[in-house]
Amino acid sequence: MNNNNQTNPQDTHDNSQVLIKQAERMLDQCGYVVLSTVNEYGFPRPVAIDVLRHDGISVLWMTTYLSSEKIMHIRKNPKAGICYVHNDNSVTMTGAVKILTDREIRHDLWKDFMVHYFPNGPDDPDYCILRFETAEAKLWIDCKFERITL
Repeated sequence: MNNNNQTNPQDTHDNSQVLIKQAERMLDQCGYVVLSTVNEYGFPRPVAIDVLRHDGISVLWMTTYLSSEKIMHIRKNPKAGICYVHNDNSVTMTGAVKILTDREIRHDLWKDFMVHYFPNGPDDPDYCILRFETAEAKLWIDCKFERITL
């Protein structure tokens, strides 16, 4: 007997994968995201920040000053959120941020435009990389909502 009210788990997985791919394309189109760290009073502190590279929506790499307020917050509490919007679609992710300072990753992710912020280039002592690792994503794409644990 076939129950038409039951959802095929494969269909749900396939739909999630389609939405994830759309979220990845949106990220390519946005260029920057809003990163929210937790400030010293326990409140979110959102800032716009460029994405240097991403591995789908699982991992995003960004840059900031080692002397920044963001770094102070992340050192105390690495939990963070990222959101971005394109047209009528939005993605909200929660996860944790790691501060990376090793020479290889700084050189690997260096972009020429960053010399404006870091005059000593990829060896500037105030230049670091932020690596955001997504734990959960909430996608609102084409009027479809999906919560995904990564």
